[in-house]
Amino acid sequence: MALFFTFFFDPPTQMAVEALWSHIASTGLAHLTGHRPHVTLAAYESSDVATYQTLLRAFVQNRDPLPIKFLHLGVSPEQRSLYLAPKVSHELLHLHEDLLTYLHSPDRPPVKFDNLRPSQWLPHCTLLAGVQLVQLPMLLGICLEHFTPFSGIVEGISMVEILPDSVKDICDCRFAGSGPEPKLPHPRPPRPSHN
Repeated sequence: MALFFTFFFDPPTQMAVEALWSHIASTGLAHLTGHRPHVTLAAYESSDVATYQTLLRAFVQNRDPLPIKFLHLGVSPEQRSLYLAPKVSHELLHLHEDLLTYLHSPDRPPVKFDNLRPSQWLPHCTLLAGVQLVQLPMLLGICLEHFTPFSGIVEGISMVEILPDSVKDICDCRFAGSGPEPKLPHPRPPRPSHN
């Protein structure tokens, strides 16, 4: 079982990303499915949900909401994906590294993917993944037409389980300055994927 840790955003930031998803979906080349807007921080192959949930709740207690600025659109031909790239601030990098350090223990598995390690992490919010390469230029054009840089707030960190055909929310842990933990709405807002 794979446990993922992801940033979740304040409502205006989430809606800004979802608006881009809607423009992508309007092309007919993608349909909406998957998880809400997020930036992945860490992933572990583990079924020990209780331990990780306890650790995450403790980790967010002394943290404040994090400003984030999405300034760029990115393309990954290897993943056949489009994504939003935030400005990489010291605060963002330190928070990521602090989380991985906090979750690390000799008796727990290592980070599942090398690209989530601090020296290799490229923070991004996926707009679309797994499309045909020939479709990427048109979809990028749609995104460029509707994208303007925007600022938002990271309100906390979610823990989710990735299943073969869905995403299961385990918990949303708000940073201490964000207010009370939200109740998890279902279903989650969707994400575009290829047809």
